Amino acid sequence: MKKALLAISLVASVVLAPAQQYQLKINAKAGQSFKYVMDILSSGPQTSKIGMQMNMKVTKVEKGQFTVTTTMGGMTMNGQPAPASISDQLKQMVMINVMDAHGKVLKSETKGLPGMPTSNQGTSVPFPVKAVRIGDKWSGETTVQGKKIVTSYKLIAVKTVSGMQAAVIHASPQQMPQMSADGPIVFSIELATGFPISMSMSGKSARGAMKMTLRRL
Repeated sequence: MKKALLAISLVASVVLAPAQQYQLKINAKAGQSFKYVMDILSSGPQTSKIGMQMNMKVTKVEKGQFTVTTTMGGMTMNGQPAPASISDQLKQMVMINVMDAHGKVLKSETKGLPGMPTSNQGTSVPFPVKAVRIGDKWSGETTVQGKKIVTSYKLIAVKTVSGMQAAVIHASPQQMPQMSADGPIVFSIELATGFPISMSMSGKSARGAMKMTLRRL
């Protein structure tokens, strides 16, 4: 009888224990850099694969605000180096975002390449102010291709991704410019810094199906 009561007590303690909370926030230091590869696969009348290298560097941390400068590196087209004229133009582009500790973009600008979007917010996640548990949802506003989009977010899991503790977050935008998403955008966000480890999304546009992935090097 005592053993049965002990077993019931242990099970109850596990079931009734409060779920762990996670405070998602930007926590990087000035000078810290994060290198990525972005792949864009398009299929339609013609299939193409474009690969781009990116470097996000925290250039300034002051009063709870983080200035992140993103520059572009090499570029490939269908597995081959892109023509120098295209690659050199891309390398001239510099994107500067100023964010608060919750990932909200306070200021954004793009230099060096006219006609490009004003930020790379499509690869970031605005975090909730309060700590969240697995299964919690929140909403935020991001800018993609110059358009503001309201997006709902859900914390799906916390697990190890590429050797780092990460929050797996599903993002469901209300409307994507020039395309419809096949499902949620999946982010893996490093808990220690608040910067992405990976991102993947797929959808359809007037030109056909598209899949985009981002992974940290």
